[in-house]
Amino acid sequence: MKKLSVILAVVMMFAGVFTLSACSNKNPEAASYVAMDINPSIELVLDKNDKVIAVNAANEDAEVMLYGAKGILNCKISDASRVIAELAVKYSYVDEDSVNINVTVSGENQNKENEIFASVDASFKKVFDKNDIRAAVEKASGFAAQIRLERAKQAYPDSSAVQSLSVGKFRLVEAAVRADRSLSFEKAAEMSVEELSKVLYDCECYRLEVASREFAEAYAKAKAELSNAREALLDTAYLAADSAQTKIKAAEYVAVRNTSRAMKYLRDVEIDLEPVLTDEQIEEIAAKLGKDINEFKAEIEKYGEATAQNIEYCLDRAYEKMTDAEKQAVKDVYKEAVEFAEASKQALKVFGNSLKDEITAQVEIVAAYAGIDLDELREIDSIEDLQNYVIIKLDKRAADLEQWFDENLTSQEKQQVENARKKMNEALDKLEQQFEKTMQQAETRARERIEQRQQKRLGIS
Repeated sequence: MKKLSVILAVVMMFAGVFTLSACSNKNPEAASYVAMDINPSIELVLDKNDKVIAVNAANEDAEVMLYGAKGILNCKISDASRVIAELAVKYSYVDEDSVNINVTVSGENQNKENEIFASVDASFKKVFDKNDIRAAVEKASGFAAQIRLERAKQAYPDSSAVQSLSVGKFRLVEAAVRADRSLSFEKAAEMSVEELSKVLYDCECYRLEVASREFAEAYAKAKAELSNAREALLDTAYLAADSAQTKIKAAEYVAVRNTSRAMKYLRDVEIDLEPVLTDEQIEEIAAKLGKDINEFKAEIEKYGEATAQNIEYCLDRAYEKMTDAEKQAVKDVYKEAVEFAEASKQALKVFGNSLKDEITAQVEIVAAYAGIDLDELREIDSIEDLQNYVIIKLDKRAADLEQWFDENLTSQEKQQVENARKKMNEALDKLEQQFEKTMQQAETRARERIEQRQQKRLGIS
């Protein structure tokens, strides 16, 4: 985690956008969500005609399988499912010993969900039959997702929206909250399937040509830094106005806006939503399961890094292979392991008092401007709540200052501000050029690494 002071510096000094996969519709209407858990985990957003308008590789294996794939985006779900099934066979993610494929569908109603599932099932079956693979498609979300849903319902006993969630919509809510970090779980639960699907479609990472977590993170950071740097530069234009009072207000405005941007960058970009669990945490999960630690680690490695998601996927697959009697015998043990994995992930995202103190110290500089009560700030326990409290206050003060500029600047001062912004074009162009260069480098690295992993899957040295 970068120090907040460093982030503030990045906001001030960061100075062809990477091609997105084209969508055939100018303004497609997101209508449905499909999640496929093969081992690669893939999320699809469909329009009202069941055409795939956005794709997300939810884990490393999905990145490998989807890289360079044609015939998924802008295709009907039946055709896209066939291509995905063929890729799963090509890269040996399914074989004659494979367990069943879990498919989750969230649509406008039960009939639509059944229709979409039937298309997916039929497409997979054709490919599996052709390749003598016995794996079947099941309408399921996995044991781990059911446990997470149970925990969510316990956490929000008074929310009728949460209490009424099906496992399928719960998966969609989780995906939407990951895609839009400003969206709360409870708020997302109240949204319709169409609204949640639109959240995913609007997330640029669902439409990046290179489906790579590494690239998506680099893209998000560079895009945020570019936006922040542009805004920070343009904000300084108010300093060009003549009057001393305006210059004082402008200096306050720049300080408030810079602090707000830094807080948003810290909240939305710097916080890793899927941290890798430590060896000690993995050992504790293995102990709960009564498994040998080395064997358990080897099982997890099949699915990528030791994130809570991949550990849960590993447990899901092991659980599915059991008989009903075996499942009943280990159900409580597996539930405890899943809950511990999730709790471990959350623990890795908790910030210590040192960062809280640092945030408070940085905010103290503009607290008087924005009406922030530092004593009240110190009483807030959650870093997320602290950030949101500060951001709301800062943005309110910035809006008040913008209104003051609009009402109090003379015509001459407004022209001075406009002229100052026009002179910034060269600096803004340099920011764009730096962004493009950064993205080209990140794209090259991502492509090379995924291609290497593809070759490994195909047995090519």
